[in-house]
Amino acid sequence: MSPFTARLLGAWGICASISAHCLLAQNRELESRITRAVATLDSARTERGADSLRALLARWPQDGSTELRVRAHIYLGAASVSLGLRDSAFTHFQEAVGLNTFAVPDPQVFNPDILAAFREARRATPIVHLRVAPDTVIRPLAEAYLVAVAVGRPGNVTLRVARADGPAAGAATVGLNVDSTASSVIPLRVSDSLPLEPGDYQPTAEMPGTATPPATARLRITRPPVDTAAHERALDSTLFRPEAKKGPPVPASAAFGIAFGAAAAVVPMVFGNKDLGSGNVQVPAVSVGLGISVAGMAGVVLGRRMVPIEENLQYNRSLVTAWQQRNRTIAQANERKRRSAPLRIVLVEEHP
Repeated sequence: MSPFTARLLGAWGICASISAHCLLAQNRELESRITRAVATLDSARTERGADSLRALLARWPQDGSTELRVRAHIYLGAASVSLGLRDSAFTHFQEAVGLNTFAVPDPQVFNPDILAAFREARRATPIVHLRVAPDTVIRPLAEAYLVAVAVGRPGNVTLRVARADGPAAGAATVGLNVDSTASSVIPLRVSDSLPLEPGDYQPTAEMPGTATPPATARLRITRPPVDTAAHERALDSTLFRPEAKKGPPVPASAAFGIAFGAAAAVVPMVFGNKDLGSGNVQVPAVSVGLGISVAGMAGVVLGRRMVPIEENLQYNRSLVTAWQQRNRTIAQANERKRRSAPLRIVLVEEHP
């Protein structure tokens, strides 16, 4: 790493640290202002407390905490109910439901009138939210993935998990009837013995037949390394027996070689002597014929065809078959171990 790159990364790390510190300080300040406004409400200065919350929400920072904003809207809605501003209370309760449909006023803190007004606003809000664990590990063949759903208006919700970057084959679907909030489990497997393959997946919660926008998220499923057995290496050549041997000489071929050599000796003797009785060419002719005969016999002996050894062939085939079967058994055991291995599921992105 070059010195410049090191300095750049160091500066980036410092900026990120400063940004996180500033965001934390900002949220602490927001929480402190909400706490002061709530204290004002509790001291029977309802209008002043409501004005403080209204001013805070009007200048709410873009990167401010969503949960704190929901809390501010609920308290401002409660104050509006106390002041007889039902429409204003309805609006602020709907804002809270839109930001976080899972949010519910604490019945130990708010009176029944406020709780009833909140339920009325909630049931008039066409919205569905989806909530999953940010990072979890499950065994897909033995366990299912937990999903929570919250709705504004009660109705039927369809939960589905499908590939985010491919066909919807193997998608899991669950139907629920939800009044306000509900949870369910979705199997992350194609069949009882086949889990979903690693990749990006999209869980979706939708309310069929309504104009309610669906809630989606993006999950990244990974499989940690699995300790599998290695396949057997290829069989050593020394384990195999010879599969063929040279067969016996063919008698007909041997007789043909001798006859061809004799003919080679006789023809020069006959056609090389006009009187058919001179011995001038007998010795060379006999030598040539003898040489051809010997060569023919040698060719017959050395050129014998190879004969398969059936016993050895069967033995070698049994060696290979057993080796292949052992490797198939190892592969099947590895696949079973891989399929039953845990999956890590990380929430990458959420779109309520």
